[in-house]
Amino acid sequence: MLRYPAILDDIYKFCDCVCMLQFREDPELEKQWTEAERLKEEGSEQYKKGDIRNGIALLSKAIELHPTNKVYYSNRVLMYLKTKEYEKALEDCQHIRELDPVSRYIKGHYLRGLVLYNMRKYKNAASAFQTVIKINPNFKEAIKRLDECKTHIDKEQLAKNEQRRRSSEKFLAMSKLAVVSTDNKNKEPEKSNAAAAVPALVGDSIAADANIAPKQDQEQHKEQKLNDEDYEDNVQPLKENENDIENNDLSEVVAQTE
Repeated sequence: MLRYPAILDDIYKFCDCVCMLQFREDPELEKQWTEAERLKEEGSEQYKKGDIRNGIALLSKAIELHPTNKVYYSNRVLMYLKTKEYEKALEDCQHIRELDPVSRYIKGHYLRGLVLYNMRKYKNAASAFQTVIKINPNFKEAIKRLDECKTHIDKEQLAKNEQRRRSSEKFLAMSKLAVVSTDNKNKEPEKSNAAAAVPALVGDSIAADANIAPKQDQEQHKEQKLNDEDYEDNVQPLKENENDIENNDLSEVVAQTE
Protein backbone atom coordinates (compact mmCIF):
# COMPACT_ATOMS: atom_id res chain seq x y z
CA MET A 1 0.00 0.00 0.00
CA LEU A 2 1.34 3.41 -0.98
CA ARG A 3 1.95 6.02 1.70
CA TYR A 4 1.37 9.74 1.34
CA PRO A 5 5.00 10.55 0.43
CA ALA A 6 5.00 7.90 -2.30
CA ILE A 7 1.70 9.16 -3.69
CA LEU A 8 2.97 12.74 -3.80
CA ASP A 9 6.17 11.63 -5.49
CA ASP A 10 4.16 9.85 -8.17
CA ILE A 11 1.98 12.92 -8.71
CA TYR A 12 5.02 15.18 -9.12
CA LYS A 13 6.70 12.64 -11.38
CA PHE A 14 3.85 12.12 -13.82
CA CYS A 15 2.41 15.65 -13.90
CA ASP A 16 3.82 17.73 -16.77
CA CYS A 17 2.28 20.98 -15.64
CA VAL A 18 2.08 22.89 -12.43
CA CYS A 19 -1.48 23.00 -11.20
CA MET A 20 -3.32 24.43 -8.22
CA LEU A 21 -5.63 22.30 -6.16
CA GLN A 22 -9.12 23.66 -5.91
CA PHE A 23 -11.75 22.64 -3.41
CA ARG A 24 -15.44 22.68 -3.84
CA GLU A 25 -17.13 25.32 -1.76
CA ASP A 26 -18.82 23.93 1.33
CA PRO A 27 -20.51 26.65 3.40
CA GLU A 28 -21.28 24.28 6.24
CA LEU A 29 -17.69 23.10 6.45
CA GLU A 30 -16.47 26.68 6.28
CA LYS A 31 -18.72 27.60 9.19
CA GLN A 32 -17.47 24.60 11.16
CA TRP A 33 -13.83 25.40 10.57
CA THR A 34 -14.36 29.05 11.42
CA GLU A 35 -15.81 28.03 14.78
CA ALA A 36 -12.88 25.69 15.32
CA GLU A 37 -10.46 28.55 14.74
CA ARG A 38 -12.33 30.73 17.21
CA LEU A 39 -12.16 27.99 19.86
CA LYS A 40 -8.44 27.54 19.20
CA GLU A 41 -7.79 31.26 19.75
CA GLU A 42 -9.86 31.28 22.92
CA GLY A 43 -8.04 28.20 24.19
CA SER A 44 -4.69 29.89 23.58
CA GLU A 45 -5.84 32.91 25.59
CA GLN A 46 -6.86 30.69 28.50
CA TYR A 47 -3.45 28.98 28.33
CA LYS A 48 -1.67 32.33 28.55
CA LYS A 49 -3.77 33.25 31.59
CA GLY A 50 -2.75 30.02 33.32
CA ASP A 51 -6.11 28.25 32.99
CA ILE A 52 -4.60 25.26 31.22
CA ARG A 53 -7.48 22.88 31.84
CA ASN A 54 -9.98 25.20 30.20
CA GLY A 55 -7.54 25.77 27.36
CA ILE A 56 -7.31 22.00 26.76
CA ALA A 57 -11.10 21.71 26.78
CA LEU A 58 -11.49 24.49 24.18
CA LEU A 59 -8.81 23.02 21.93
CA SER A 60 -10.41 19.59 22.15
CA LYS A 61 -13.66 21.10 20.84
CA ALA A 62 -11.74 22.79 18.04
CA ILE A 63 -10.18 19.44 17.06
CA GLU A 64 -13.62 17.82 16.95
CA LEU A 65 -14.72 20.47 14.45
CA HIS A 66 -11.50 20.32 12.41
CA PRO A 67 -9.68 17.01 13.11
CA THR A 68 -7.17 17.41 10.26
CA ASN A 69 -5.59 20.65 11.47
CA LYS A 70 -2.18 19.71 12.87
CA VAL A 71 -1.72 23.15 14.47
CA TYR A 72 -4.53 22.41 16.91
CA TYR A 73 -2.83 19.19 17.98
CA SER A 74 0.53 20.90 18.43
CA ASN A 75 -1.06 23.55 20.67
CA ARG A 76 -2.71 20.89 22.79
CA VAL A 77 0.62 19.05 23.07
CA LEU A 78 2.10 22.17 24.68
CA MET A 79 -0.72 22.23 27.20
CA TYR A 80 -0.34 18.53 27.99
CA LEU A 81 3.35 19.13 28.60
CA LYS A 82 2.42 21.72 31.22
CA THR A 83 0.07 19.28 32.97
CA LYS A 84 2.61 16.44 32.56
CA GLU A 85 0.10 14.28 30.71
CA TYR A 86 2.80 12.81 28.53
CA GLU A 87 0.88 9.83 27.18
CA LYS A 88 -1.88 12.07 25.86
CA ALA A 89 0.72 14.44 24.44
CA LEU A 90 2.42 11.55 22.64
CA GLU A 91 -0.90 10.49 21.11
CA ASP A 92 -1.34 14.00 19.70
CA CYS A 93 2.22 13.84 18.32
CA GLN A 94 1.25 10.68 16.48
CA HIS A 95 -1.77 12.46 14.95
CA ILE A 96 0.56 15.25 13.81
CA ARG A 97 2.86 12.74 12.08
CA GLU A 98 -0.10 11.23 10.28
CA LEU A 99 -1.13 14.70 9.09
CA ASP A 100 2.43 15.49 7.93
CA PRO A 101 3.07 12.96 5.14
CA VAL A 102 6.23 14.68 3.90
CA SER A 103 7.59 15.03 7.46
CA ARG A 104 8.33 18.73 7.13
CA TYR A 105 6.33 20.12 10.06
CA ILE A 106 9.30 21.06 12.20
CA LYS A 107 7.22 22.10 15.23
CA GLY A 108 5.65 18.65 15.38
CA HIS A 109 9.04 16.90 15.46
CA TYR A 110 10.37 19.26 18.10
CA LEU A 111 7.31 18.79 20.34
CA ARG A 112 7.58 15.02 19.96
CA GLY A 113 11.21 15.26 21.07
CA LEU A 114 10.18 17.27 24.15
CA VAL A 115 7.48 14.77 25.09
CA LEU A 116 9.82 11.79 24.73
CA TYR A 117 12.54 13.63 26.65
CA ASN A 118 10.18 14.22 29.57
CA MET A 119 9.19 10.55 29.43
CA ARG A 120 12.92 9.75 29.75
CA LYS A 121 12.93 7.97 26.41
CA TYR A 122 16.16 9.66 25.47
CA LYS A 123 17.06 7.59 22.41
CA ASN A 124 13.68 8.25 20.77
CA ALA A 125 13.85 11.90 21.77
CA ALA A 126 17.31 12.20 20.23
CA SER A 127 15.94 10.80 16.96
CA ALA A 128 13.20 13.46 16.93
CA PHE A 129 15.67 16.28 17.57
CA GLN A 130 17.96 14.95 14.85
CA THR A 131 15.04 15.20 12.42
CA VAL A 132 14.50 18.82 13.49
CA ILE A 133 18.18 19.64 12.92
CA LYS A 134 18.09 17.91 9.55
CA ILE A 135 15.24 20.23 8.51
CA ASN A 136 16.81 23.29 10.12
CA PRO A 137 20.52 22.94 11.08
CA ASN A 138 20.39 26.28 12.92
CA PHE A 139 17.64 25.28 15.36
CA LYS A 140 19.62 26.01 18.56
CA GLU A 141 17.12 24.59 21.04
CA ALA A 142 17.01 21.30 19.17
CA ILE A 143 20.83 21.13 19.17
CA LYS A 144 20.88 21.80 22.92
CA ARG A 145 18.24 19.16 23.60
CA LEU A 146 20.09 16.63 21.46
CA ASP A 147 23.27 17.15 23.51
CA GLU A 148 21.27 16.63 26.71
CA CYS A 149 19.83 13.41 25.31
CA LYS A 150 23.32 12.12 24.49
CA THR A 151 24.47 12.89 28.05
CA HIS A 152 21.57 10.93 29.51
CA ILE A 153 22.14 8.05 27.11
CA ASP A 154 25.80 7.82 28.17
CA LYS A 155 24.80 7.83 31.85
CA GLU A 156 22.25 5.08 31.24
CA GLN A 157 24.87 3.00 29.46
CA LEU A 158 27.33 3.43 32.32
CA ALA A 159 24.63 2.42 34.81
CA LYS A 160 23.83 -0.69 32.75
CA ASN A 161 27.51 -1.63 32.58
CA GLU A 162 27.85 -1.22 36.34
CA GLN A 163 24.76 -3.32 36.93
CA ARG A 164 26.11 -6.05 34.66
CA ARG A 165 29.43 -5.97 36.52
CA ARG A 166 27.73 -6.33 39.90
CA SER A 167 25.50 -9.11 38.62
CA SER A 168 28.55 -10.91 37.26
CA GLU A 169 30.42 -10.58 40.59
CA LYS A 170 27.37 -11.80 42.49
CA PHE A 171 27.04 -14.79 40.16
CA LEU A 172 30.71 -15.69 40.59
CA ALA A 173 30.43 -15.41 44.38
CA MET A 174 27.37 -17.67 44.42
CA SER A 175 29.15 -20.15 42.14
CA LYS A 176 32.11 -20.33 44.54
CA LEU A 177 29.78 -20.90 47.49
CA ALA A 178 28.07 -23.68 45.59
CA VAL A 179 31.43 -25.36 44.87
CA VAL A 180 32.52 -25.11 48.53
CA SER A 181 29.19 -26.50 49.68
CA THR A 182 29.52 -29.44 47.29
CA ASP A 183 33.07 -30.16 48.51
CA ASN A 184 31.91 -30.13 52.15
CA LYS A 185 29.11 -32.55 51.35
CA ASN A 186 31.59 -34.88 49.67
CA LYS A 187 33.91 -34.74 52.70
CA GLU A 188 31.18 -35.55 55.26
CA PRO A 189 30.91 -39.26 54.28
CA GLU A 190 34.70 -39.56 54.59
CA LYS A 191 34.55 -38.10 58.10
CA SER A 192 31.71 -40.45 59.00
CA ASN A 193 33.66 -43.46 57.75
CA ALA A 194 36.72 -42.33 59.68
CA ALA A 195 34.65 -41.79 62.81
CA ALA A 196 33.13 -45.24 62.44
CA ALA A 197 36.57 -46.77 61.99
CA VAL A 198 37.91 -45.29 65.25
CA PRO A 199 35.58 -47.26 67.58
CA ALA A 200 36.37 -50.41 65.61
CA LEU A 201 40.07 -49.85 66.03
CA VAL A 202 39.63 -49.09 69.71
CA GLY A 203 37.53 -52.21 70.13
CA ASP A 204 40.13 -54.33 68.40
CA SER A 205 42.84 -52.79 70.56
CA ILE A 206 40.89 -53.47 73.75
CA ALA A 207 40.24 -57.03 72.70
CA ALA A 208 43.89 -57.52 71.91
CA ASP A 209 44.85 -56.06 75.29
CA ALA A 210 42.35 -58.35 76.97
CA ASN A 211 43.91 -61.37 75.33
CA ILE A 212 47.43 -60.24 76.13
CA ALA A 213 46.72 -59.32 79.76
CA PRO A 214 45.98 -62.86 81.03
CA LYS A 215 49.11 -64.17 79.38
CA GLN A 216 51.16 -61.39 80.93
CA ASP A 217 49.57 -62.03 84.33
CA GLN A 218 50.34 -65.72 84.05
CA GLU A 219 53.94 -65.05 83.09
CA GLN A 220 54.31 -62.46 85.85
CA HIS A 221 52.79 -64.87 88.35
CA LYS A 222 55.11 -67.62 87.22
CA GLU A 223 58.10 -65.32 87.37
CA GLN A 224 57.05 -64.10 90.80
CA LYS A 225 56.74 -67.65 91.99
CA LEU A 226 60.22 -68.44 90.78
CA ASN A 227 61.57 -65.37 92.51
CA ASP A 228 59.84 -66.35 95.71
CA GLU A 229 61.38 -69.81 95.56
CA ASP A 230 64.81 -68.29 94.98
CA TYR A 231 64.24 -65.99 97.91
CA GLU A 232 63.33 -68.88 100.17
CA ASP A 233 66.46 -70.76 99.12
CA ASN A 234 68.52 -67.74 99.96
CA VAL A 235 66.87 -67.05 103.27
CA GLN A 236 68.02 -70.23 105.02
CA PRO A 237 71.73 -69.49 104.70
CA LEU A 238 71.07 -65.98 105.88
CA LYS A 239 69.61 -67.40 109.05
CA GLU A 240 72.76 -69.46 109.63
CA ASN A 241 74.91 -66.44 109.16
CA GLU A 242 72.77 -64.46 111.51
CA ASN A 243 73.25 -67.15 114.17
CA ASP A 244 76.97 -67.02 113.62
CA ILE A 245 76.95 -63.27 113.99
CA GLU A 246 74.93 -63.51 117.10
CA ASN A 247 77.26 -66.17 118.55
CA ASN A 248 80.25 -64.06 117.75
CA ASP A 249 78.68 -61.08 119.34
CA LEU A 250 77.84 -63.00 122.46
CA SER A 251 81.37 -64.44 122.81
CA GLU A 252 82.72 -60.94 122.43
CA VAL A 253 80.36 -59.68 125.09
CA VAL A 254 81.27 -62.60 127.39
CA ALA A 255 84.97 -62.03 126.84
CA GLN A 256 84.54 -58.40 127.66
CA THR A 257 82.59 -59.14 130.83
CA GLU A 258 85.18 -61.63 132.01
